[in-house]
Amino acid sequence: MAEMEIPRPASMLVCLLGASGWPKYPEFYDSASFEKSAHGIRNYFLSEDGFNLPKENLLDLFDATSGPLEVLSSLRDFIRERTRQFEQNGDLVRDVLLYFIGHGGFAKGGSQYCLAIRSTEKSALSLSSIPIDELANSLNQEARNCRRYLILDCCFAASAFKTFQAPPSDIANLKTGEAFSRGTALLCSSGAKDISLAPEGHEHTMFTGALLDCLQAPHENMGNHISVAELGELVRQRIYEKFEGEAVRPEVHSPAQSKGKLENLPMFPNQYGKAWQKIEPKRSTGRITVLLGGIRLGAPDDLEAEIVNFIDYAEKSVDISTGELSSEPVVQAVINAKERGVSVHIVLRFDSLRVLRPSEDPWRPDGQGEDARRAFSALLRADIDVRLEQRNDELIAKRFIIRDSGRPRRSVLLASCNFSEQECCRTSSNLIVVDDQWVANEWDAEFAHLFSLRHTQRESSLSPRVNWIADVLFRNCIAAYEDPENRIVTELLKAKHRVDFRAFHIKSYSILMTLHSLLRNGVQVRGVLDLADDELMADLTRAGAKIYKVARLEEDPPRICGKLFVIDGLVLIGGGVRHEDPVGQFRQEDIWVLGDHEPDNPESKSQMQSLAKYVIEEIDREIVAHRTLAPL
Repeated sequence: MAEMEIPRPASMLVCLLGASGWPKYPEFYDSASFEKSAHGIRNYFLSEDGFNLPKENLLDLFDATSGPLEVLSSLRDFIRERTRQFEQNGDLVRDVLLYFIGHGGFAKGGSQYCLAIRSTEKSALSLSSIPIDELANSLNQEARNCRRYLILDCCFAASAFKTFQAPPSDIANLKTGEAFSRGTALLCSSGAKDISLAPEGHEHTMFTGALLDCLQAPHENMGNHISVAELGELVRQRIYEKFEGEAVRPEVHSPAQSKGKLENLPMFPNQYGKAWQKIEPKRSTGRITVLLGGIRLGAPDDLEAEIVNFIDYAEKSVDISTGELSSEPVVQAVINAKERGVSVHIVLRFDSLRVLRPSEDPWRPDGQGEDARRAFSALLRADIDVRLEQRNDELIAKRFIIRDSGRPRRSVLLASCNFSEQECCRTSSNLIVVDDQWVANEWDAEFAHLFSLRHTQRESSLSPRVNWIADVLFRNCIAAYEDPENRIVTELLKAKHRVDFRAFHIKSYSILMTLHSLLRNGVQVRGVLDLADDELMADLTRAGAKIYKVARLEEDPPRICGKLFVIDGLVLIGGGVRHEDPVGQFRQEDIWVLGDHEPDNPESKSQMQSLAKYVIEEIDREIVAHRTLAPL
């Protein structure tokens, strides 16, 4: 059996069966809707805007005049020959799909379910039609190593009800299910006890018409590909919208699957996903810029250079809070700013300057943190006002820079990493630059409190506000005023179809339970973790998430300092929070939220999609780089 990976057009074979007329079975109602339905399905699979199936991978036996033995022989020969050609090219046929449009009926006293073809005769139904078990034998024989999909839009017409189609009955469903082995998914046009309408005057049959509508429409709340099960539900909704009281529910069936349910495997391209592919990834909206670091690891942005550039544009003041400041280019940019008359104030974490154990020669510069001590000395020699926060590392880790505080064009830079060469260039980190006075004002108040070295509670009146920056929503979540964990959970619960993330680790019970809830509701969850708890991640993996672990030795430095969530390709959550439990209690770190889950402004939506795609493409790159899925 092929592994459970998304079916590709290049490795799939499609066969179209059925008929639009039955000259030797007058009671079967002829209809142009059958032929038009077959034509629509054929065009969908071959179209570049549809499934984009190679033409040589499609066998069209619809309205074939040959008998059932010849039809089944042609089907087997087609699969066998294409399989041989694939193997000669070093490839495999992984999927086989059969689509039937026409009438179905019962022979041998109702014990044998048959699919009628153009040569079917009333006087010899079982001999002139395709028995479902014989069709299954042919597929199971020639495509036994492939995943098999059967879509039945079949009917049985009564002369008194020319606009009705009869579905497979209980027996038909039973016989069809029994005939096919594991590795087969069935999508049927109607349930066991219903009748399927095919009103005159409609271009397609009820089922295939609704199916084509669904395949050709964008579905914003789904992933890039739609599974058979999802397609069945979409078709059901479309039929009820279009036909209301006459609607009949399609059904999805499959034998038990040893490697997961085949009907849940993403398969048909979502037109929304195709629209997503056309979106141009951008890192900036003009006043908001998202930067993704780890340039030594292949990331697109040099955070060290971007921080230097941010400081170089300062005219009045630079206020810096960070756990560690050891990057020589950044320190030099700070000294240069001081020399040109810019007011500079810095808060550092005292622990960044300490050594783990006393040195044998305290006068000799070496050991852990020496780069930070050297930078600290340079700042003091430049007469820069630096204050040390002596609280424990677990209580202070705020990383931001405010430029030109109090001026109309003030800006703030929020980073997920310390300002060191290691974290800026050799870990997957992120920062965001926001040019907005109201956002900067909130950080002004936070910096004033940090710089005072007071350990008292902030005033509640300084709680962050919701900011609209050129029609894009931006929200600070400063741990002193709002619990970052609660904000993350609140935003995640609004997810409708996908969540992408990368983080050092996730231990927060609330966040983990939220991800489980999203998975139960059909939301796709995928992410990259540096430090992954195998048991916790295995639970998520079993629930359907795709979690990738960073490939590094335990003694190696962390590879991820950036913490990012992307929700539905519209909302970003980032910052320094480590997602511990509870976040705000263990680390006074902060997050930001960018974007709106239901934007009214098309321009705002377009800007957020471009930013989100920029981030998702970096997560894609990291997944390819690591490729280590969390264990089950």
